[in-house]
Amino acid sequence: MSTGYLNYITLAGLNEEALAKEEGRKVTIEKVVIGLGLLPNDEQPQNQTALLQPKAEAVCFVKAIDTEHGFYRVEADIPIPDTGYNYFEIGTLTDTGVLYSYARSRGDYVAGKSDSDGKLTRIRLNFRTDSSELITITQDDSVLYTPITDFEAHVEDDKAHEQYERKDNAATDAEIDSESQEKKHVKLPQLWKGIRKYVLDTLWLPLAELIYPVGCPIPYPATEAPPNFIAYIGQPFDKSVFTKLAERFPSGVMPDMRKSYIRGLGEGEDVLSRKEQSVQALGFAGDEMDPHQHVSTHKGGNVASGGSAGFYMTYQQQWSQSKSTSQVSAGTPTGIITGTGDETNPNSLRWLYITRAA
Repeated sequence: MSTGYLNYITLAGLNEEALAKEEGRKVTIEKVVIGLGLLPNDEQPQNQTALLQPKAEAVCFVKAIDTEHGFYRVEADIPIPDTGYNYFEIGTLTDTGVLYSYARSRGDYVAGKSDSDGKLTRIRLNFRTDSSELITITQDDSVLYTPITDFEAHVEDDKAHEQYERKDNAATDAEIDSESQEKKHVKLPQLWKGIRKYVLDTLWLPLAELIYPVGCPIPYPATEAPPNFIAYIGQPFDKSVFTKLAERFPSGVMPDMRKSYIRGLGEGEDVLSRKEQSVQALGFAGDEMDPHQHVSTHKGGNVASGGSAGFYMTYQQQWSQSKSTSQVSAGTPTGIITGTGDETNPNSLRWLYITRAA
């Protein structure tokens, strides 16, 4: 049995260092290799250019580097084979295929799948070099397997790494949106997404349509509509997005309800037809007026009182009078209601009309 188990940099590895220095590049250690060959005691590991009987290899990853003292440690995870075996040689390969280091092994055993509860065998190699500034080591986390001790540490951590979570049966956002019936587990954010979708789409929106259909105007005390609502200010909207609004307003344009009042639909009138502002003459039910009807001043305007045709107006009234300012003559008044601006309206409070955008 061999007794020298040190990891030696081979002569081929030293030549690779010299060539790399001459060419101004790095020596990249890429793989850890193991084999079944047993190097005799009278042969030097430094002279090896290849394993005697290669068995398995794996991309290595950096575990420790001490460039000040020229110390390196590399590790690689060899997947568990179908059948176990003992390996007696071990080494490292550069990315150019050079056997950079070589060592005899004690015949460590790599367990097969039938007699192992793990998924890998971790190989660790240490070596030193005087040309440490030339050495770099490949780090490929995509082939890094985690041992059970690391796995348990991460799982028990408050912020366990997501790469250790099972993803083979997890529901996706698309499956949540499409209401997939597949039996899959979900993460907490997906659970809330599903609940919101069910509550909003299945329960609330149909109920809201029954209570207050899309298109019904709602007075809102702000200058802009809140999210999921649209204002009545005469603007166009996307009929392909807001399909229910398109049913109410096929033109794709919201009515402009600014400075407008809502009026009941009369017989023979069209829905959403507009009636412009008008100013009408004063009038009474009959041609003759009660001679005892009087006009008095009240709140800056005139008040006609008494009789069945009595009324109250808050605007200036122009009357045709024949007797005096306190007695209205018989006959029909010919005056009109006049405003102080470009419109005539009662006292009012301004609101923004909105409706649900759907």
